[in-house]
Amino acid sequence: NEAVTRRVIRTEEYGPVIGFATVSGLPVAVTRQRSTYFAELDTALPFLQASRNDVHDVQSFYDVFHNTTGSFNWFYIDDRDIAFFHSGDYPQRANGIHPELPSWGNGQYDWNGFIPQQAHPQESNPPRGYLASWNNRPARDWWAADAHAPYGSAHRNDILDVRLQQLVEEGSVTRARMVEAMGDAATVDLRGQEIVPAALALLESAPVTGDQDSAIRLMQDWVANGALRRDRDGDGNYDEEAAVALMDAWYPLMIDILLPQITAVEDVDGQNLSLMGRDNKPGAGGSAYNNGYYGYLERVLEQAAGTSASPYRALRCAGSDDLAACRSALADSLNQAIAELGGIASMDSWNVDETQDQIQHRAIGLASVPAIHWQNRPTFQQVVEFTGHR
Repeated sequence: NEAVTRRVIRTEEYGPVIGFATVSGLPVAVTRQRSTYFAELDTALPFLQASRNDVHDVQSFYDVFHNTTGSFNWFYIDDRDIAFFHSGDYPQRANGIHPELPSWGNGQYDWNGFIPQQAHPQESNPPRGYLASWNNRPARDWWAADAHAPYGSAHRNDILDVRLQQLVEEGSVTRARMVEAMGDAATVDLRGQEIVPAALALLESAPVTGDQDSAIRLMQDWVANGALRRDRDGDGNYDEEAAVALMDAWYPLMIDILLPQITAVEDVDGQNLSLMGRDNKPGAGGSAYNNGYYGYLERVLEQAAGTSASPYRALRCAGSDDLAACRSALADSLNQAIAELGGIASMDSWNVDETQDQIQHRAIGLASVPAIHWQNRPTFQQVVEFTGHR
């Protein structure tokens, strides 16, 4: 093999150089500063502390896992309490600095240490009776991590959250029901659960055409059944194939037509300015709906309907404050999706290539491993029933 030589430039204070640019005609180096550079192994400390039983109650749990340098969501349970703590070395930024925009490395905007333990997202024994997390933003108004602003109002954790809430409200939290909740959540289309209900409500607030009415009823039934991408009989087609096909066709059109304020600046001179993909859809890796434009669509639709609890300051549905304009644009996106699929008359033959969603395994030995049906897989899953005594 031919040897490859790479030159790596690293600053003492601001991390490695990742590129070069010009400002007012003068050359500048662009670096990436990260709080955990050269501190990755420091996270060994909380694992050592946990292994020697330094964690024995909620406060000691907070104290120990605050020593974790990386951004993680941690959970604790004993025979009296449940608790959550979000760890990580989060910098105290200078005034006026935005987490996703560059700042000058001249000392004026340097970090001023890290936020204290009590400022981290944390909670014990929440009134709702449970804690839920699936790589989501750990608390309201928390910025997650740099370049992760899309962790907003619609996230895959909502899929899990609604099922846990139902179990608690029914008083039926058992190991079997917990497994069922995880299994169901793994096959839900987040867009169908979070975005479609708001879209259908807006469309039905005015008379709709025959084609639109048929499509609306199709999606209403799918949402009522859980908005699942599931093939229980293994025939290669989703159980509600037509609805899944319409969802896949409609979502990108919603973005193009309802979010012109965002899409207009996605590409400038051929440069992609978006910090995230539009859709983290099902695919060979399994994990899905972790980031995308889901929250943007959900909130602008709710804003147009006057039901948003936290409206955007500037972003609007179809770029307008007019309800009729939003509804018209949404209807247009639905009509285009129907046409793209061949028309409402051919609904029974609308098709989804399920193989594009299937999880592909990486073979280590000589034999390959067959693909499996898609599921929104986590790193691992386990159900533990705790019945210990102090």
